[in-house]
Amino acid sequence: SADTIECSVQDSCYQSLSLTAEGDILCSANEACARVKSDILSTSGNVICSEQSSCEVLQPANKISAPLGDITCGGRKSCKHTNVYAGNNVYCSGDYSCISQGGNSRTVSAGNNVYLSGRTATQFTNIIAG
Repeated sequence: SADTIECSVQDSCYQSLSLTAEGDILCSANEACARVKSDILSTSGNVICSEQSSCEVLQPANKISAPLGDITCGGRKSCKHTNVYAGNNVYCSGDYSCISQGGNSRTVSAGNNVYLSGRTATQFTNIIAG
């Protein structure tokens, strides 16, 4: 697996089979890491979803997982309808960044803290901290 994965152009890692890195995963363009088919997993680094829908994953079993690090959902709808797990902190700072759709709840969980600063960041979403 790569040290760092950088998906910096629109749709650059869209619908990938998986994204696994020892270091950071950077999804820094619209829909850059959207609809990945299996887990977006960073074994020791951080995941940063900084643009609109950059980590939007619409398949229920999938998750963004950074067991030792932070996950930042900074873009609008960046982690919409996605299960998010960070060993340290999760930041839902974009508008609608961590919402679930309809009655299909997703879970945002952090070993330490979940920070919610985006507008309607977590509608229909389960939040677990610490």
